Amino acid sequence: MRIPRYWARAEEQAPPNYEDVRRVTVWGWSHDSQVDEERDARQRLTELLDRLRQGLGFPKGYAYGTRALREEILEELRDRSGTVDTLLTRNSYGSVVLNAGQVLFVDIDVPWPTTGQRLARLFGSHSRLLKQLR
Repeated sequence: MRIPRYWARAEEQAPPNYEDVRRVTVWGWSHDSQVDEERDARQRLTELLDRLRQGLGFPKGYAYGTRALREEILEELRDRSGTVDTLLTRNSYGSVVLNAGQVLFVDIDVPWPTTGQRLARLFGSHSRLLKQLR
């Protein structure tokens, strides 16, 4: 799970060759301290501004899982050894999300029984009993 506890935002005026963009903002993060998050944010901002000054433009999207998730940590759940192995977070939509390294969710879809099948289930045991009585 890449969900850091500490986040910092760094922003600066965009280079002059980007007239439609006034300010550039990036987020930095750290699992350990606020000092590290601020350093990370400044480093990311410097790298992005250098890229823009070289005329390379803004990065085009990102691959899923390449960046940490910026979600509020609501609760940490620890295993028997005291290690955090599960987090409850709130995502950008406001939903609570279970983040776990090992979890299994199973969704089993079975067809809805027909009316005849439901009646057979309902009266099936009675019809066998009636046959035995005859």
